[in-house]
Formats: sequence, structure tokens, C-alpha cells
Amino acid sequence: MLTNPEAYLTKPLKKHDLLAAMQLTVIRKRLKSFTFKDGHHEVSLEYDHILFFNADGNYTHIYTTNKKYTIRQSLTSLINDLPRDIFKQTHRSFIININKVTRKASSKIIINNIEIPISRTFDKMLKKTV
Repeated sequence: MLTNPEAYLTKPLKKHDLLAAMQLTVIRKRLKSFTFKDGHHEVSLEYDHILFFNADGNYTHIYTTNKKYTIRQSLTSLINDLPRDIFKQTHRSFIININKVTRKASSKIIINNIEIPISRTFDKMLKKTV
């Protein structure tokens, strides 16, 4: 229990227990990650690896700790798929991971030396969390 396992199995091993543990692991993984299509592949990014999202018309760029992905999804529909306690919208074109903020100024947030604007509309909501 100290290692915080995804599931727990006991001996003798039963098929239905194994299937339940596997399903539980998959569900927990989905709750901790954002999954999308990248070409013919399905990519699953843990929330902790995502820095911010940037809208570009009908596309959204996903910036991670080591790579940038582009998906065909609007920022408006994307915000509904993300946990609100981790991700906040700062501007009509940006959603940030609040755990990755290194500095905050009056009109911008800094994440990995990248300046992200804060609009007046979203500034009031951010003051409560960042």
C-alpha cells in the first residue's frame, strides 16, 4: 500500500479479479491524462507533462515539457475535457497548467520562459487559483 498501486491482486488469482484490476488501471490512467489522435497514432499525455494549450484557428497546439503537438480541436471544446483544478484559461487563445507557472505578472504568466498573456476577462478567475 505504501507504493500506491493502481490495483491489488490476491492469490489464488481469479480471472474476473484480473480483468477488474486491468479495467481499473485503464480508467485511472484516463483520469490522469489527455488522449488525442496524432496522425494514425493515439497519444496519451499525462497532465503533469502538459505546459499549456495555444489556439490557432480551428487547431490547438499542445506544448509539453519536450514536444509540441497540433490537434484539430477548438480551445472552447477542449476546456471541457480538462480538469478545472489543473487547467485554467488565461486568454481566449491560451489554457495553462497552473502547476507549471514559474512567474506571474499583472498582464502575463511565465511558463518555461514563455510569456502567456492574461486578459482582463480571465484575470479575475486566475487570482483565486494562481
